[in-house]
Parts: sequence; C-alpha cells; structure tokens
Amino acid sequence: MGENQRLRGDLASARRCYGRARALAETVGDVGLRTAAAHYHGIAAHLGGDFLTSVELFRETGHEPRAFEAFRLAGSAVAGDAANTAWLARSLAALGEFEE
Repeated sequence: MGENQRLRGDLASARRCYGRARALAETVGDVGLRTAAAHYHGIAAHLGGDFLTSVELFRETGHEPRAFEAFRLAGSAVAGDAANTAWLARSLAALGEFEE
C-alpha cells in the first residue's frame, strides 16, 4: 500500500503505511520487512523534503548487517546496499552534509 500511495504522490499516506509496516516487522522480528519499510519510508521522507528523517531511515537500513540478504531490493544484497547508500547520499547532500 505504501508504495502505491508514494507513486500516486500521496507521501503522507505512504509514510503512514511504511511506519505501520516497520512497527509490524519489529513486532514479529522480520528483518526483511523492516529493511524494506525503512528504505521506502526513507525515500518518501526524502521526496517530501524531510531530509533529517530520510537520513535516519537510510542509516537504520544500512546498519542492519544482513538487511539486504533478507530483502533483495535490486536483485542482490550488494545492489540493495548500493541503492540505500545512494539515497543516503542524496539526503545528506540536500542537507549540505557533503563531508560524510
């Protein structure tokens, strides 16, 4: 649902969906779902101009050692990590945090 809302441009609804998915994943201990929800929540936050939140979410995703093994975002764990890192860089750049 969150991705459908994001693609429609309803970022507020998308972020609520991703937040619920993250909470559910945390409750049941599903690393793949938590990773996916945090990553896509980060994208929606970035697109909505909430760069601080997006940085936090991309960092959360990147700190999970096996995150992209469970959720193969772009076909492989390495590609998933690369996509997450690229979004993190975009959000940091939007904040003027070029040194990181």
